[in-house]
Amino acid sequence: DVIIEVRGIRFECHRFILSACSQYFREVFSNETGGHFPQVIEMSETQPDTFNLVLDCLYGAKEDLTVDNVESVWNAAQHLQIDFLCDACEKFQYQRLSKDCCVDIIIHAKKVNAGRLLDKARETMIEEFDYLRKRDDLLALDFEELKLLVGNDHLGARSEDDVVETILRWTNFHSSEGNPRLDTVIKKRLPELLKSARVCLVSATFINTLSDDECVLKSPAASKIVREALRYRLQPGRRHDYCPPYAMHRNRSPLQNVTVVVTVDAKGAYRMTCRTPDGTWYRMTHPALFKVSAVTYDNDLYMVSACSNVQATLRYSTSSNTWVNLTNLSIQRDGSVLVCVDNYVYVIGGANNKAIDRFNAQEEQRAPNSVMWEQVGDLKFEVTNVMATVFGKYIVVYGKKANSTVTIVQSFNTSTMTTSVYTDSIMGEHAPMVSFKNGKDTFILLETGDLWKVVNCDNQDLKMEFRGKLFDEYLSLHGAVVFNKELLILA
Repeated sequence: DVIIEVRGIRFECHRFILSACSQYFREVFSNETGGHFPQVIEMSETQPDTFNLVLDCLYGAKEDLTVDNVESVWNAAQHLQIDFLCDACEKFQYQRLSKDCCVDIIIHAKKVNAGRLLDKARETMIEEFDYLRKRDDLLALDFEELKLLVGNDHLGARSEDDVVETILRWTNFHSSEGNPRLDTVIKKRLPELLKSARVCLVSATFINTLSDDECVLKSPAASKIVREALRYRLQPGRRHDYCPPYAMHRNRSPLQNVTVVVTVDAKGAYRMTCRTPDGTWYRMTHPALFKVSAVTYDNDLYMVSACSNVQATLRYSTSSNTWVNLTNLSIQRDGSVLVCVDNYVYVIGGANNKAIDRFNAQEEQRAPNSVMWEQVGDLKFEVTNVMATVFGKYIVVYGKKANSTVTIVQSFNTSTMTTSVYTDSIMGEHAPMVSFKNGKDTFILLETGDLWKVVNCDNQDLKMEFRGKLFDEYLSLHGAVVFNKELLILA
């Protein structure tokens, strides 16, 4: 009693059958008023052969689904709101899901909002990344889907070189001549993809290839990320307090990013603990030392212990889980602090000592016990309760003189080996403080919760900017670090 015309082809149907199976037709027929029923209903949303397959299903309970027709039948079933046929199509795709078709299934599952199938297909794509990257399948992904893929912690990649190479292939494919979104792909999407990947962990060889890539050179934002990755590789000293998201190892990596905490109790004894990204803490074994200060260079931990009866300088290798004894300081440095600038570890301050010593950590790694400490400068004033941080080429030192409660701020220029004193410091009464870095920015956090940012430092002037209050109660601060976009405060 009704004719459905699909792109010029007529199908004789029954209103009752169509209404019973399709919410779409139920609504069409329920809107007929006055007993006037159109004999012909035109449809252009599907193809005649596809509609014929739908009718075979409705009238004869046939589900003649194949790899070639399942997507078109599913599209028609969704448009016509035939729920059981949509379920049959999803089941068919779910059962045939494999590494060879997962990308195609993802693309179509997003169109028909098949959440369960989409999640399963994504799992397959993540697992089989190493296989898929060698084909052209991944080039068909949209930007958001590729961003999810390269940012996944469980990605089955053998190396980050393969991940970034896939990003470059995708970018070059989608930025071909004639693409009206060329500017968007290169200048906006490429930087986002690089941020989602682990670009800091690519090999030295590949980072040179990345630096010369045509699309990277056309995007200032992408070039900035690549330069940051290059600095991460060439300046191991920055890794002491710099761990951005694109330097985080994936879950399948044999390596893991951790936070190592060195704490000293009231008697001077210390202990080391390690925090993994999931928040789990582990106690670490270490030599029995007292009154230690520590800093990292590359993936090693350097530690100095100097008190009345014990003096030691050691390096802890995270790769071998071993301690190496290094050349000791020439004089006792009780209460000193360590900082790392470029390839050097500096020791600053300490009781009755103004000397600034350093040694070449890069050379020491190559030839243990062959590098000696050398004095390269002096503080203007002896200070205790020392806290030191790095701003560019300057080491900024905060402390107080004996029998004084006022904060003395000094800086040491590691290029000219000269020291400056800032008499108009706004820090006021000396209070325990810690420092942390966020990228290139240097921050000072006081036990009161006040947060200051170092905005400029030179031989004549130190400028600091108050950035707010992180907490209201007084805390006994031990340290702070930005780790994967989170500020961790030990107190």
